[in-house]
This record gives sequence, C-alpha cells and structure tokens, in this order.
Amino acid sequence: MIQKVALSRTVGETYRICIQSKTPVIITDVFSVLPNLKKWDLDYASRKIAEKETVVLQGSTEEQSGGWTRTVMRTSEYFKRIKNGFNNGPLMYMAQQNIEETHPELLPLIEFDQLIPKNVVRQRIFWLGPGGTRAPLHMDPDDNFFIQLMGVKTFHLFSPDDTPYLYAHSPRSNSPELSQVKACDIDRAAYPKTIFAKAIQVDIKPGEILFLPAYWWHEVVNGPENSISINLWCHTKFIGNLNGMKQLMPKKIKSALSSLFHFSPKIH
Repeated sequence: MIQKVALSRTVGETYRICIQSKTPVIITDVFSVLPNLKKWDLDYASRKIAEKETVVLQGSTEEQSGGWTRTVMRTSEYFKRIKNGFNNGPLMYMAQQNIEETHPELLPLIEFDQLIPKNVVRQRIFWLGPGGTRAPLHMDPDDNFFIQLMGVKTFHLFSPDDTPYLYAHSPRSNSPELSQVKACDIDRAAYPKTIFAKAIQVDIKPGEILFLPAYWWHEVVNGPENSISINLWCHTKFIGNLNGMKQLMPKKIKSALSSLFHFSPKIH
C-alpha cells in the first residue's frame, strides 16, 4: 500500500514527508493548490510551447525502446499529428524533453518546483505523447517527482531490494538501468526468479504526483488517452539503496572517466 499525502502549500513540507518516507508516495490535491496546472491539455500545450524544431521519438510499437527512432520536426507539426491520432501512421512521442534546454518558456508554468527547497531539483523533464505506449522496466539514480497533468499513467514498481530477481542487464553493460522483464505481463517461465519480487501497481491520475525514490524500478504504461506529464529529477539526499548503487556504479564511473579524459571507452 502506497502512502498518500495532500500537497501542502508550505514550501518544503511535502518534500520533507516524501524524502523521510524513503518509499513511493502519491501526492494528491495538486490542482487544488496549483489550479493553473489544471489548464494543461493539447490546446493549452500547443499555445504555450513555442514554435521550434524539436526531437521526438517515432515508432510503430508500444514500447519506447528498441524499434523507436529519433526524428526532428516542428512543434506545430507534432501537435497537428497527435490531434489527428497520427492517421494510422507511426506513433510519435515528445518524450524526455529537458525543459531548461528545449522549452525554457515552460519554466514559469511548472509551479510545483516552487514548493520544493531551492537547489534540490537537478532537471525538469516534459512528456507529451499518445496513449498505449510503454516505457520498459528501469531504474534512475535520482529522486523523482512525477506530475501527471493529462491522461492516466500506470506505474509498475519494485523496490531496489528486488534487483536480484528482475533480470537486469549486467552492471558492466551499456544499459544496467534496464530490466529484461515486462512488468505488466511477466513471463514467469522465462524469468522464474520474479516470483520473489513484490510488485506494486498504481494509477497516477491528472492532479496527482508520484514521488519515486532513487533506484526504485518502474515500468510506465500510458492509458488509452493522450498524456502530458512533467517530472522533476532531484539530487538524492541519502546515500541510497545498496542494490541500486551496485547496479549503476560501473556505468557512473565510466561516464565520469569519459567526461574527465574526453574519450568514450568501449563497454563489452
């Protein structure tokens, strides 16, 4: 059972509760405290996002990996296509858009970040895409406040303690943050150890925020309708779960070395 808390108007209060819990938390009453966030739909987004070229994911399958490719298009063209349901063409997802870098005009519209202590947020990310898509089971090294503005997303969650049972790619691989398991439809024959993992399924509706601590595994499935979300990746306050840290540490070290010496070592 996931704890639910109503969003507080006091700066830092909701953040404190979530961080102290060290487990996922659903934050409710977001639209009551921040009513401007209720305005978000496709029309509002198309007015607020400036006309520009942006990178979107394009694919013909449900999963946002593997067969999906990146393509560049004008934002007006993207909104035209999503409003028309893509006319039976390939799906396109305005996914993982760094707001500071690609849509700085949206920064004043987030509002929730004003209720978080200063210097906590590392990155603000915007998501706008069609229903029915799925982000594969993965973990992130940051605390995450995931704000749902339009549509419903279903999260399939696992504690970092379940890492030994989730068939993650090798810590020394290019994708140690990814699991081979499809959490919404687990193949127990192929992945028998998953029987020991404790799954948590939760629907996040418009006006709700899911707090997800660093290293928690999550698979995200869009409901049938178009979806708009913003997530805030925050600096992790605690050392974190040992299983999660062990899983991602080799990649972090290689990334740091690559940045330091300006080369990209091959990973086998």
